[in-house]
Amino acid sequence: MARVRRPPSRELGERVRKLRLERGLTQEKLGQRVGLDRTHIGFVEQARRDVRFTTLLLIAKALDVDVGDLVRGIEPA
Repeated sequence: MARVRRPPSRELGERVRKLRLERGLTQEKLGQRVGLDRTHIGFVEQARRDVRFTTLLLIAKALDVDVGDLVRGIEPA
C-alpha cells in the first residue's frame, strides 16, 4: 500500500509547533520574537497560511534552529 504524504505546509507547521512547545513558548511569545501576531503563528502551525522565506528565516532564528532543519526532508505534494 502506498504511503500517504502530508502536504508540505502541514509538515512544516507540525515541526514549528513541536519546536515551539519543546522550548516552552506560546504562540504569542513566538510571534513576539518573530514580529508577527500570534494568529499568524497559529495559521502557520495549522497549515492555513504559506510561509514567506523571510518569515521562515525569522521563525527558525526565534526557535534557535537552522532553517534547513525546519524544511529538511519535506517534499512537494
